[in-house]
Amino acid sequence: MQKKGAIQLSITTIIVIVIGITLLTLGIVWIRNTMKGVTEISKQSLDKARQEIMNNMPSGEKVWVHTQSIEAELGKKVDLYIGVRNMKSSPQQFSIKIVPQGNAPKDGVTGPPETDLIEPGDVKPIVLQAGTSNANSGDSFYYKIEIYDEQNNLYGTKTILVKIK
Repeated sequence: MQKKGAIQLSITTIIVIVIGITLLTLGIVWIRNTMKGVTEISKQSLDKARQEIMNNMPSGEKVWVHTQSIEAELGKKVDLYIGVRNMKSSPQQFSIKIVPQGNAPKDGVTGPPETDLIEPGDVKPIVLQAGTSNANSGDSFYYKIEIYDEQNNLYGTKTILVKIK
């Protein structure tokens, strides 16, 4: 009688282990596919930003924004493209500071804290996200985008208007 109980316990343990491994595998596959999709979206967005900047950024400009005003639905984010041109004599990694103006929500414009290393004369696209859920439909907010060089000197600024639909 005890052997039958031991066999039953062993079968139950094996079934639990198999179910656990199956769920772990499914979870890993789901995470991998999700990250792959995010990477593709990020790459597409960066490619679009690069093309927009190369087509429209004036040659002598340090910092360029593809629009001075952008609309976003309440609670949703839209891409905002900026370009930074290194007009210094050495490669630079610029930092990006987004400063809400007045009563603008802090999450209204978000993005990376710094650029990749930019060679002299080169331009790098940066994709920021504009929009917030901390507002009402019809609200408008100004944000100042400040770019600093490696010595923490202000390199350039742009101000944008974010309109919430």
